[in-house]
Amino acid sequence: MLELLGMASVGERKSDPPPYVSSVTSDIYPTVADLNSVTVSKVEGNETLVERLWHASEITDVDNFKSSEWEPDLPGGPLGRGKVSIGWFPVLLLATLLAGGFILLSFMRQIPATQAESIASNYRTAGNNLLTSLRQSASSANLATDPATPVETLTSGSVSASTVEARADDLSDAVAEPLPDPIPLTSADPIEALKPARNALAKIPGPAGDINSRIIDVITYRTLFDEAFEFPTLPTGADEIEIAELRPELTQIIRTSTNSIKQLPDDPAFATHKQAALSVVDRLPSWQESYLDALRRQDAEAAQELRFEIGQRVGNVKASLPQVLRDLEVQLDQEIGAVEQRLLAAMDLLPT
Repeated sequence: MLELLGMASVGERKSDPPPYVSSVTSDIYPTVADLNSVTVSKVEGNETLVERLWHASEITDVDNFKSSEWEPDLPGGPLGRGKVSIGWFPVLLLATLLAGGFILLSFMRQIPATQAESIASNYRTAGNNLLTSLRQSASSANLATDPATPVETLTSGSVSASTVEARADDLSDAVAEPLPDPIPLTSADPIEALKPARNALAKIPGPAGDINSRIIDVITYRTLFDEAFEFPTLPTGADEIEIAELRPELTQIIRTSTNSIKQLPDDPAFATHKQAALSVVDRLPSWQESYLDALRRQDAEAAQELRFEIGQRVGNVKASLPQVLRDLEVQLDQEIGAVEQRLLAAMDLLPT
């Protein structure tokens, strides 16, 4: 048994070559058959057995070893199949990137059209709101310029053109917003298509605001003028006590009339009428002194002439106002209609 295992005594000869050396083995470790075929003399000892076992597991024919025949036992099959799978990954990645880029580019190209649609919607909304206010202002203008409309109705707030100014400001703010810059790789045509309508709409708030101002001027003019020249029935004769009571009353009327007339709006339609009213208030201080003096002197004829003078001048100014209002009604109606037409024409330029 010791001889079979090569465990001979130390005294045995070690110069004899081993009876078997495998030059090439297909196994990593020696088989039982290899061990059975090995005969080792007792002289060789344990060292020789280890050496033979080493040589039995060693590949000595290096020149004939083919690395291509060796494949690691890895998950997923041979290395060749792994290489094929890895080779498809860049293709799939590139395809994914191209598809994503195409989708992104398509989305980006839709952005200018979406922006233009939103801006056009804002323009259209602001324009329609102003159009509605203009039509309402036409009704307010008719009431304000109608001499039969009581001043109390005008001052109650039921007749107002303030919404026109607010809606005109809204349109002005909308068209004043800068248009967005074109996005790279996209068409700027949808944004450019807004410019004609934008330029036309930008010219509307000014005239609309003028209409608003003129209607307010009518209301203000009539209100202030109604406060002026409210003289009581003037006597042609009075004693000292009556004259003393009449003086402060006339002074207050003259003061109120002067303040009201000088605050009248400067609308061109009222220019002639306002000048006539101013000439009356300029005459009032000296007229008052002459009239009271005539009363003190018991000069009924002079007092009558002065009473007639002031009554005629005030009456003429008051009587001329209705015609001024009727002329202004025609002007405002024409102006409102013109602004409406310009506004509709500008909105027709908006892309649909």
